[in-house]
Amino acid sequence: DEFSDAHNLAINEESGYAYAVGGESCNGGLHMVNIQHVNEPQNAGCYREDGYIHDTQCVIYRGPDATYQGRELCFNSSVSHFTIVDVTDKTKPTRLAAIAVDGNTYIHQGWLTPDQRYFLLDDEMDEWFGPHNTRTYIFDVSEIDAPRFVNAYTAAIPAVDHNLYITGTYAYEANYTSGLRILDLKNIEQG
Repeated sequence: DEFSDAHNLAINEESGYAYAVGGESCNGGLHMVNIQHVNEPQNAGCYREDGYIHDTQCVIYRGPDATYQGRELCFNSSVSHFTIVDVTDKTKPTRLAAIAVDGNTYIHQGWLTPDQRYFLLDDEMDEWFGPHNTRTYIFDVSEIDAPRFVNAYTAAIPAVDHNLYITGTYAYEANYTSGLRILDLKNIEQG
């Protein structure tokens, strides 16, 4: 009764929670559902502060910031900002950080590196409105409550980046009109 639709669904298999985003519930934000008992999903809470969230990645944090280790954090692409929200207590989710950089138009999707030190972000419309080729934004999230933009990778072609996922030292990025791009992350901080 509390849920009707969503743009996307992220599942943290480790915690047993699903996060529906971009729907009519929770002001378009995180609609949290306990799916630990698959046949009996339970509404667990809402995070509304960001408004519409287009995509999210929720993890049990094991990155370099000792303050938040062991907490469940969601890394949100919230259209106008990249936000980090602590959802450990589903009844009291708390925004820890929000950041955007000049040129961001529609923060669409992003993914953490395996060590949870960096977050790579795709802005779906910056190439349409900015004078640059495909751009992937790189954020250092080693201090969760103070993420910082460190660099951007700009491709040799003018295409719109859409979604990216990271495995090992590679990011696999889907682009409008130019297909799959595989980015080597060995020198991530240099872009």
